[in-house]
Amino acid sequence: MFDQVKQELEEIRNEQNGILRPPDVVEKARDKDTALHAHFTWNDKAAGYKWRLHEARVLIQRVKMVNPNKEDEQAAKVSTRLYHSLPSDRANGDSYRHITDVLTHEELRAQLFEQLERDIAALQTKYEAILDAADLLEAAKQQAAAEHKRLRKSKTGNQQTRASV
Repeated sequence: MFDQVKQELEEIRNEQNGILRPPDVVEKARDKDTALHAHFTWNDKAAGYKWRLHEARVLIQRVKMVNPNKEDEQAAKVSTRLYHSLPSDRANGDSYRHITDVLTHEELRAQLFEQLERDIAALQTKYEAILDAADLLEAAKQQAAAEHKRLRKSKTGNQQTRASV
């Protein structure tokens, strides 16, 4: 199914000069015959409620706590989310906990740091994949440049041969 979704997203991107925009995806997904269609809530009442839940999540996640350490200027500039959703919270639906509650409860603190370790590992994997893609792109560019140079040289050699004849 996601192969078809990917194909449809690529079609949209190609139609829009390499840019993929959410409004274009929604417009294409209106067609019931697309693979994209099933990934959207088309009942406006239900969609409105889902959107408000999304807005609530974003709002909760945007509330920050600034480090109260006034003596360390660098530390005082650091902020963190005031509310955190731990794996055990997400297993039972959406819920968030105050950072103080998380840090003062041993099991909750352990969950937070385990999630942090997973997030760091995922970020590292993503970063490595981007570097690998950049390396592949650079190798392809070098190969294309070498091929272009070879073809130019071959063309020049053919023109000199014709001129000699």
